[in-house]
Amino acid sequence: MTFSAEEDGSDAIVPDSGSLRFASSTETIGTVVREPMSASALHDALFGVDEPLQDALFAAAEELAADVDGDRVAFAERLDAIRDPNMDASVGGAFAEELIDGLAGGNRFRVRRLLAQLGSNTYLGVRTGFEDIYAGPMTLLRAADVTPTVVVTLSADLFDTDTVRRETRETLLEYVTELARGCDVRLVATGRVQTRLMQEHRELLPAGVIESAAARLREAAGVVDGDDVVADALATIDYTDSAWNVLRVICEGRSDSARYAALRSDSRLDFGRSRLSQCLSTLTEADLVFTEGPQNDKYAIATPAGTAALDALEDDIGLQSGLGDFESEGVSETLQSKVDPVSYTHL
Repeated sequence: MTFSAEEDGSDAIVPDSGSLRFASSTETIGTVVREPMSASALHDALFGVDEPLQDALFAAAEELAADVDGDRVAFAERLDAIRDPNMDASVGGAFAEELIDGLAGGNRFRVRRLLAQLGSNTYLGVRTGFEDIYAGPMTLLRAADVTPTVVVTLSADLFDTDTVRRETRETLLEYVTELARGCDVRLVATGRVQTRLMQEHRELLPAGVIESAAARLREAAGVVDGDDVVADALATIDYTDSAWNVLRVICEGRSDSARYAALRSDSRLDFGRSRLSQCLSTLTEADLVFTEGPQNDKYAIATPAGTAALDALEDDIGLQSGLGDFESEGVSETLQSKVDPVSYTHL
């Protein structure tokens, strides 16, 4: 690994060596962690005393030590230089000291034990947090040529508010993105979970990840890129067709899980099951919507073309046309807001 530092002694420039993207469950092989519901659970699974990622970490440390010919002082200085300047040294510098001792022939089990305990109480008697993980082992992985592959499958219940709080999800995503700076991380999730991540946690995911996920969802739905889909939908579906009202309800979903009400019980869709099925068929055939999930638990998901078509319709006819009962429900205000790339609702 080659490090470059400014002549004035500023921090070494260490580019990210990992990656992050969504993948299918069979697309790649690596360390697999299934459905962690918190960052702590993910860390425990990855950095347990006997886990392979610990071996990768020691390989990264040995590579770094070889760059400085095993000099303890130079090694400590290198660890300090590559750390994010906005972060304190991991465990107040104790992580580096334990690591150096382990590489010099000391008790490596102490290092493994410390790695497993980072983010909580440690045997050193020090309470640690996630920044100690980011400033310690994750920085080391980022700086070395060793780049492990990690596959994380996300639970379908990740957005169950009775199970997982929003801040817990945010910390989990923060951990994943930090891990991806030094590992090749593959996230495996249903289209519905990917959609919720893009809607509710866009700021925590790299732009490239969001673009790639949106493209995969469009491909899975058979949606054709470009304006032709929108133009065809506007030309073939009359603006008074109740399919547009169904699409409005689907696109209404934002960040509050309570708004993903069952379409069949929505009071604003005052028609029967048969007509609802016809509307969904119309929207699906026009590539404005696709469905996901088992027969008894399906979700209708608006494609990017679906939200774009709805925006275009409102621009063309104004909010006063075709809204019906939606005006009294206050939906017109919702429609004036920016439509997210992909929206869905429970059937």
